[in-house]
Amino acid sequence: MTTSRARIYALLIFLLAAFSTAAGETHSARPPLAFEMNRGQVNAEVRFLTRTPQGAIFLTNHDIVFSEGGAEAKSVLRMHFVRAAEVEPTPEIPTGGFVNYYLSKDPRNWLSHVPVFRKIRYRGVFPGTDVIFHGDGQNLEYDFEVKPYSSPDQIAFAFEGADRIIASNDGELEVLSGESSWHLVAPEAYQRIGQTRRRVDASYIVSAENVITLRVGSFDQSSPLIIDPVVQYASILSVNNEVNITGIQVDASGNLFIGGDTFGSDYPVKNGQGPKIPGYQQVFVTKLNPAGDTILFSTFLPASGFSNSRSLALDLQGNAYLAGITGGADFPLTSTNLGVCGQFCNAGFVAKFDPSGSLVYSTLLGTGQILPYSVIVDANGNALVAGGAFDGSLKTVNAFQAAYQGGLCTSCGGPFFAKLNSTGTDFIFSSYFGGPGGAGGPSLAKGIAIDPTGNILFAGIATTDPPLAQPWQFGDGDLFLAEFAPDGKTLLFSTRLGGSGDIQPRFDSLTGMVIGPDGVVYLIGDSDIPDFPFSLNSFSLPQAPFGRYASSGMYVLAVNPSLTGFKYSAYLGKEGQTIEILRCAGDL
Repeated sequence: MTTSRARIYALLIFLLAAFSTAAGETHSARPPLAFEMNRGQVNAEVRFLTRTPQGAIFLTNHDIVFSEGGAEAKSVLRMHFVRAAEVEPTPEIPTGGFVNYYLSKDPRNWLSHVPVFRKIRYRGVFPGTDVIFHGDGQNLEYDFEVKPYSSPDQIAFAFEGADRIIASNDGELEVLSGESSWHLVAPEAYQRIGQTRRRVDASYIVSAENVITLRVGSFDQSSPLIIDPVVQYASILSVNNEVNITGIQVDASGNLFIGGDTFGSDYPVKNGQGPKIPGYQQVFVTKLNPAGDTILFSTFLPASGFSNSRSLALDLQGNAYLAGITGGADFPLTSTNLGVCGQFCNAGFVAKFDPSGSLVYSTLLGTGQILPYSVIVDANGNALVAGGAFDGSLKTVNAFQAAYQGGLCTSCGGPFFAKLNSTGTDFIFSSYFGGPGGAGGPSLAKGIAIDPTGNILFAGIATTDPPLAQPWQFGDGDLFLAEFAPDGKTLLFSTRLGGSGDIQPRFDSLTGMVIGPDGVVYLIGDSDIPDFPFSLNSFSLPQAPFGRYASSGMYVLAVNPSLTGFKYSAYLGKEGQTIEILRCAGDL
């Protein structure tokens, strides 16, 4: 992202993500419906499949299967064509995107570059009639294309597994199966005569045997006839399928990358078996085209244990890097040089995906609890991570601090930072930073960045003093900011930041950090400390930001490039309060 506009978009996305995280909110993502080729990710009878938030749709040679609830389906409905030819479906209009599956830690179960298509055609299902499946948002459309001098009277289909089919006065159908339902919108029929689209009357007829045929009004026999029904899932999207977005990036071409995790139970298993992932939180990376209407890839890393995403980064070549935490011993890994996951696992990971979504590498950061909160990439394709270490399992290389100084408890951890090589097989440098946390909880790093000179900055929460160098503040302040030379070993600057913390418990927190092209360091988070250092050149509010027990409010700290002081420190408002536009006088 090289333009100033792109940087503004990135900052807006960053700020929105920070507010959402602070408020405990989640985001639901509904990617556009498209069809992926079956290459072993589901039962062999399936030729193509598509996934919606409510469930999966499978296309075979003779049936269209609607599955609600994913791998552990609550309801399955089969739509088949009556008195029809069995036809091998063929794909049309590739999206240019791919889906990638990493089914357990065994690479023999991995599938890469599974192509995705906009349309699937069943040619000659009925005499002179093709059936074409395509998506309209998250709805499934299937068009009957009747060739000239052919009859739509042959079209007939039925639903196996349906308890009842209810016709409404407006010509729509409700197909009921157990507690689930599917909605068939009244069919639309039309012909194109020259440049004109001419409507043709059409409606459903449901027989006593629940076979559905079509009643079609008069039309021009010499021109093709299109009949266009739509199938909708009628159930409400369940929380089990919610998607939490934890990272958003945009590449130089305007493609949107989304990283996150989901509890959705319909993510891939090998031939219906594979790891028992339903009910577990899984991580993913999805890439959309600039218009946001086509999936270019969607890659999941499933494991039979809870995994969550913490941060997403891109390099200049369009490779994506996802950092997070997994609790699954079968989490897919390309290297175990830095750590392995046992039966009881809570380990940090970094995974790299190429521009088509294929897994380049996936590695743990330690055998124990070395947990990343932020990842970035340098110009050479090396990932840098920062987070919290809760044991001594980090392999330290060229370290500033080689030995873990914390304890083995949830409030005893300390910050760490590391730089991986481009293959994810080892560290270029890795180090602990400081002692254990204090009464306010663990110390840990929440953001890492590289400034225009190549120096490495990272920031986080400090409940005790970290190693200090030319500090502005020490002894108090729940935040810290540190700068290292590019070797990752030479400490150039380190200070504590934030309010004095005279009240307990302390509530200063950090969501993340970015560095602007001019070297200004931006920190964003929330605080409930009455003496948090808001600068005088921020717009003042009609009342003091915090009372002694007030709810926390958002802040942005801007540190000047020389790291000698604040450029400004701005209060953004409390939860539920209108956010005001804040700026430093003369900056904008």
